[in-house]
Amino acid sequence: MTGAAHVSMLIIGRMLVGYAVGTITGVAPVFGAEIAKVSTVFYVCAWGFFVALWTGVGEGKWHNPNQWRAGFAIQSIPALALGVGVLFISESPRWLCLKGRHEEAEKAFRSYHHNGSNDEWCKEEFRRMQANIALELQARELLKTPAFRKSLFVGSFVWVAAILSGISFIQYFQPAIYATLQYNQGQQLLISGLYGSVAPVACLASLVFVDRIGRKKILVSSASLLSLCYLIITITAAVFPARPGLPTIEAAQRGLIACIFVVSANYSALLGPMTWIIP
Repeated sequence: MTGAAHVSMLIIGRMLVGYAVGTITGVAPVFGAEIAKVSTVFYVCAWGFFVALWTGVGEGKWHNPNQWRAGFAIQSIPALALGVGVLFISESPRWLCLKGRHEEAEKAFRSYHHNGSNDEWCKEEFRRMQANIALELQARELLKTPAFRKSLFVGSFVWVAAILSGISFIQYFQPAIYATLQYNQGQQLLISGLYGSVAPVACLASLVFVDRIGRKKILVSSASLLSLCYLIITITAAVFPARPGLPTIEAAQRGLIACIFVVSANYSALLGPMTWIIP
């Protein structure tokens, strides 16, 4: 796509990227959750979003007819690093257990978690993982158990609720929202970059308190705050619309943008990490 000379090359490239991203999106989070702390995995995801948005800001400052190629080229760097890096890491311990290769699984598990002084912890965690897998293999029988059905529903509901929380709309359409507030393209990109800076900071904060507060309290407070922010955004946009040719109300603009930033901080510190921890 970086060297595309025709729109058809972009379309074909986008199709291939879509397939690759779809595959990685299904495998990488599962693999990451198996070998790392879930809160750490989400923190890394937040940094990826941060880099992507600030790349857009940088491209906006580069006035060159080929500026759009830079984004595609930069994306190839982590993709190449991932492709080469996976050749040097051990297989997923859970997958090896599922295949009955328990000795290899324990060796892989220790390669990820053993620090020279936590032998007992590694043994206990590995036994726990084996027990969980044994239960998962009896899924059909477990579905007959009310407690298991409840757990499955809660885990699935948290994921679905996070997807429907509106965060994707904010992330993908925020430049259009800023455009309706009559900000120029450079200002839209800058605000988007600042928006992307909120997530890593919020995720870092969540690492401090996520295990000190009950999961239920975090979900309730996050959902309530998201609802309040969306309500304020809707009312502000309806009561103080930015119309071309007419003066804008700066206080309303700043309030709306502040709510968008609060949505990002809320999701990154509260609801987002819960989608990795609870399921």
